[in-house]
Formats: sequence, C-alpha cells, structure tokens
Amino acid sequence: MNELPHNTSPWPKVLAITLIAAAGFVVGSLFAEILQAIIISGTEFPGGASRLATMAAPPWWAVATNLLGIWMGIGGSAIYIVRQKWAPALTGLLRARWSDIIYVLVGVGAQFAIAIAYAPFHLGTKLNVPVKHIFGGAGAFLWLIGIMSILGAPFFEEVLFRGVIFRGVRARLSERNENFAYPFALIFSAALFALAHFELLQLPGLFSVGLLLGYVVHRTGRLAPAIISHASFNTVAFVVVTFVQHGKI
Repeated sequence: MNELPHNTSPWPKVLAITLIAAAGFVVGSLFAEILQAIIISGTEFPGGASRLATMAAPPWWAVATNLLGIWMGIGGSAIYIVRQKWAPALTGLLRARWSDIIYVLVGVGAQFAIAIAYAPFHLGTKLNVPVKHIFGGAGAFLWLIGIMSILGAPFFEEVLFRGVIFRGVRARLSERNENFAYPFALIFSAALFALAHFELLQLPGLFSVGLLLGYVVHRTGRLAPAIISHASFNTVAFVVVTFVQHGKI
C-alpha cells in the first residue's frame, strides 16, 4: 500500500472511502430499480412500481433484484477502493479453516443476545418488519431468497464493511496514531454497517453486530470467520420466518 507523507492528513482518504462506499449503494440501488422496472413492464405487474414500493412483503423477484443490484454496487466500490490503494488488498483474507466452524455459534449467539436485549422494550412484531419484507412474499422461491441472504449478503457486506472500510480506515489512521486507529475504525465501520440497513428500530442491534464482526476480523486477521458468523446470524432469522410461515411456531 502506498504510504502517505508523515505531514499529510489521513482524513481525506477516510472521507473518500466513505463516499465511494455510499456511491456504491446508490448506484446499486438504481441498477436494481432498472431491473425491477423491466420486470414490471414485461409482466404487467398490477399497480406497477408505485404498488411495489408500498408492499410490506414484496414478491421474490423484487427482493432478489434489489439484493443483486446492491451487491454489484458495493462490490464495485470495494474493488475501486482497493485498486486506489486506500485500503489494504484482500488477498488471503477469505481463506477458511476447519476450526472456523466455532464462529457459527458466534452468529447464533449474537442473534439470541440481541433478542434478549430487545425483550424489555416489548416492541413485538415491529422488530420483524425487515425480515418479513425480505422473506414474506417469497412464496415458492423462499429457498432462493434464503440462499441469497445466508450466503450472498454476508459475503458482500463483510468484504465492504470489514474487509475494506474497517481495514482501510484503520490503515490510514495508523499512519498517524495507531492507538486511535483501531477503536475509531471499529466504531465507524459498525455505524456505517448499521445505517446502511435503513432500519431505525434495528439500529442498536445492527451496530452491536458490526462491532462484534469487526472484532472478529481484528482478532483473526481474516474475513472468513466474520462471514461465517454473519451467515449463521442471518440463518437464525431465516429459520424462524420459515417455521412461522409454515405454522410451526
């Protein structure tokens, strides 16, 4: 990675990393809307885009195209940031070990810990709105949305938020103050991770998960454990929704 001169502030690069990541979300969302518009036009979807935008449980194709669009956007922004050498390369970070299976328990434990933490507030079904929005209208394609949420989302989100933003911000700030770099990068990347989901009630829980996943990457020096933890976290939500939809609980 190219080193900045000692008297150069690292903050412009931190800002650049943030803006490019945000731009990736915007571009990805626009691409998803284009795909949805094509499908709406081709299938003559009743109510068109206006109805789709207000549905609490949109059809599977709307969820799938939205995920694909966002993944393309954040994937592209991650590649751009690394190529600009604003963040360290991702080489070797995705390698997994058999011992990483323990991180399944980390993700499952985090899901239950957050549920317990929210319990005293008696928010009820309000907390389930985002999950129902993703899985509620999947129907026979629930398996597809499940795979995308369990495998795809953790991969792309961990690459961007932990692999690029967390490591990039930490690397830039370490050039001036190593003691400040790690805690700031951890909190900053977790905050962006939480805000990127656009869910106010879930914000504290998502921020906590972001802190946990950032620590996992810091502790292991790899992304694979964080991806596994993230995947098992999402799996719990998917399993619960699947059982609810089939009247099991």
